[in-house]
Amino acid sequence: PHKLVGTDLVHAIPLAAVAGIGYFCARLADFQMLMRLLISSIPGVLIGTYVGQQMDPKWLKLALGGVLALISIILLAN
Repeated sequence: PHKLVGTDLVHAIPLAAVAGIGYFCARLADFQMLMRLLISSIPGVLIGTYVGQQMDPKWLKLALGGVLALISIILLAN
């Protein structure tokens, strides 16, 4: 599970960078929203990293599965 989270970050960072460059080049970037997202996401990343390292891998798998299931249900409901 710890490798899964690290792999996800390795894929997400370049994808977000490419998308951000695309919005910037198209002059559609909202820098105020970007700053709010960055400021609010940094504490979540730090807390999630700490909690993930302290958790038993079995519980981490259950938590990741639960979050994915919840997101799927929300997306299907819309």
